[in-house]
Amino acid sequence: VVVTYLEWLIDKHKDKTPEIHNKLVSAYFDSVINLKRDASKGGEYLKMRDKLREFLKTSPHYEPAHLMSRYKYEGLHEERAILLSKIGQHDNALKEYVHKLHDFKKAEEYCRDNYDTEQEEKRDIYLSLLKVYMIPPEPDAPSKEDLEKAAFELLNKHYKEIDAVKALEAIPEKTLVSSLYLYLEKVLRDQNKTRRNLQILSNLQKCEAMKVKSEYFGLRSRVVKITEETVCAVCQKKMSESAFALY
Repeated sequence: VVVTYLEWLIDKHKDKTPEIHNKLVSAYFDSVINLKRDASKGGEYLKMRDKLREFLKTSPHYEPAHLMSRYKYEGLHEERAILLSKIGQHDNALKEYVHKLHDFKKAEEYCRDNYDTEQEEKRDIYLSLLKVYMIPPEPDAPSKEDLEKAAFELLNKHYKEIDAVKALEAIPEKTLVSSLYLYLEKVLRDQNKTRRNLQILSNLQKCEAMKVKSEYFGLRSRVVKITEETVCAVCQKKMSESAFALY
């Protein structure tokens, strides 16, 4: 009943009060936790979790920091990741996806959705994921081999979004160069392409500058002869000793 009423306030009356949104998130969480204890209500549990995750993602009006301290999130790692994302803790959010959920695909999707070169805290989000892959795994985490494989695939796929120097600093010193060959090849090829493009642009700018300079001297070399009988083409008056402009 509480959930239905709060949903009605938000959906029908467009209530944007943080207190109301906080109460609905709490009501969703309480329902999920209670339904989880009853094995016979698996369908309702999954449906309520979907509603909870969707609301956490879409509502900008609840207070994530307030909610973070209220629940233990045992088994609710994706919900915890969403809340961590809302308060800017992207590293910890990625840890939930990688080390708790073992879901590398969702971790990469998280980076794709949050990557922003204009925001400092989001500029290196793919680098953050790389560092999470390099964290030594706990007993319930993915294997070291799986994490390393995911890390190299990330480098190969998103080398343009990851600062090469920072990436190499994050990789363990004992890593074989052969494992990084494809990544380094792509980085160097991209850098050479950028350098060539800059050189082409520079040469074009030089040509344009020479062209403008040539036109300038050509205009300066023009001679206009004015006599007492010369008439202005616009006002049809004799120029005599009047000031004039030539176009």
